[in-house]
Amino acid sequence: MLKKFGLIAATLSATLAISVTTTTAHDGATGIVKERMESMEHVAGTMKLLSKMASGEVAFDGKTASLATKEVAKNMSTFPKQFPEGSDKHPSEAGPAIWTNNAEFVAIAKQLEGAATKATKTLAGASDNSVVAGVLGDMGKTCKACHSKFRVKR
Repeated sequence: MLKKFGLIAATLSATLAISVTTTTAHDGATGIVKERMESMEHVAGTMKLLSKMASGEVAFDGKTASLATKEVAKNMSTFPKQFPEGSDKHPSEAGPAIWTNNAEFVAIAKQLEGAATKATKTLAGASDNSVVAGVLGDMGKTCKACHSKFRVKR
């Protein structure tokens, strides 16, 4: 158990160290809005980690990458529930289409959950960074699809 915690801590440390996300975008966020923003920070950090592994900028570590994508899948399993009516006020970046086209929003979150689950299995068995680009592409397409339809940059 302690070993598993150490790996998770190392994964989160690596993800946060690579992430250039600032907390200023979240100033004033509380409750469920803050919770979902933190979920998205983790997804962004994981994407940056994978990108750096794919390019060789960071040494490939299948366990770390796999644990990070596993957390993305876990986050996405509950993500659609983090958008109750009325939670679109500043500093939220949630667009109105989340509520007017919720079925598509939920479907895209499920797609990312599936892509992250597949990535977790793929990365756990990988011995080098040659598989990272494919995993990154699958997850990235889903992220882009959601952001283009459901995110409002404030």
